[in-house]
Amino acid sequence: MIWYFALTGVSLAFFCFYSKCRSKVSKNTLKTLFPDNVLVYGHQAGKGDAAPNTLEAIREAYKNGAQGVEIDLVLTSDNHIVLCHDTHLDLVADGNGSIDSYTLQELQNFNIKHQFSYTAKFATAADAISLCAEYGLIILLDVKVTNFVMIEELMKLFKSQPYLYTHSITMSFDPIFLYRIRWRDPSIALAFIYRHFHAIDNLPSHRLYAFSIDVFNLVMLYTSPYLVDLEALNLHHSLCHSEQSTKFYKYLANCMVWTVNSNEDKLRCQSLNVNYITDYIKNDTWLRKS
Repeated sequence: MIWYFALTGVSLAFFCFYSKCRSKVSKNTLKTLFPDNVLVYGHQAGKGDAAPNTLEAIREAYKNGAQGVEIDLVLTSDNHIVLCHDTHLDLVADGNGSIDSYTLQELQNFNIKHQFSYTAKFATAADAISLCAEYGLIILLDVKVTNFVMIEELMKLFKSQPYLYTHSITMSFDPIFLYRIRWRDPSIALAFIYRHFHAIDNLPSHRLYAFSIDVFNLVMLYTSPYLVDLEALNLHHSLCHSEQSTKFYKYLANCMVWTVNSNEDKLRCQSLNVNYITDYIKNDTWLRKS
């Protein structure tokens, strides 16, 4: 398994340096995505203020003054992209099984779990993007399923929704997936999501395998801005705990920070001029004005 990641890393470096697989994201788009002021994004469209990853959350985020939303993307069995943080239905809704074992129509029979007093249904990526375009929100697409089918469906989505080219960043924990997207369409803005020991935390029963992934991703954290020509890094908030560390990461690429929920962390992002993703937008107005 370690050899797999080593060979993949070498292959990635070779193809990126000796091919024309470089970013073609325009300067105007970069100015939109990374302006001089700090942008605040709703995590799962703002799950602390509304049902997560829903159209209702996008509306609430806009009403509360967010400049953008982060939404999670998975696939149904009939290859529709829907908003959902997990691939297992029982973690997010009143059903069981894997999301990709249901069609889009079948998913509408389930209600999303949340703390609010209304019924929330699964939203398609197309509907969510259209709503964001109506509000002028920037969209962070956190792709949870990174197979070839998802790549093909994403390409169709971008072609049908041109707004995405100028107002979105496609993100993933998987740098190989990001490379494949860059190869298919270099005009799509990309970001690598990183957190220390993410794989070990999620695969505790496969520690050697998870450790290999974590080492590979650590290497990719420092090299992917050059190898894949990324537009941004999306970092866990614990990595940007000081001005020195934040300056280092900003030297590699534009930076965003997740998930920033405490007032202390929000103020630090403001002082460091770093865009951040939060569950709670409603109480952020005074922070953005400070």
